[in-house]
Amino acid sequence: MNKTEAYRRSYNVQDRNASWIKNKGQLLYNLPHVKARCDELFAELAKRSEWTRDKAINKLMEAFEKADKATDYVSIVKELNAMHGYNMPIKEIQGVVANFTMNIKNENS
Repeated sequence: MNKTEAYRRSYNVQDRNASWIKNKGQLLYNLPHVKARCDELFAELAKRSEWTRDKAINKLMEAFEKADKATDYVSIVKELNAMHGYNMPIKEIQGVVANFTMNIKNENS
């Protein structure tokens, strides 16, 4: 659940627009005691998670060390690159080559 949805579920906001609700959700989340409690809950959730990014990376590294074919190595490296965002497209803008990164904000954070 994101901040907007949490605010919507906690308060009667039927007559308010989405922008107003989003703003109020962010303001509420920024209160020190609210943010601290959210951080506690996220930490508990992370502890309970059976599959994490670190576990995925460790498993891929184990597979990389055991791989015996070049195609296996390439597949593992491609997956690791994707997990770390290294597969972003490269664009040329006015003769300058730069990595093009598109950040999509997750409303759950």
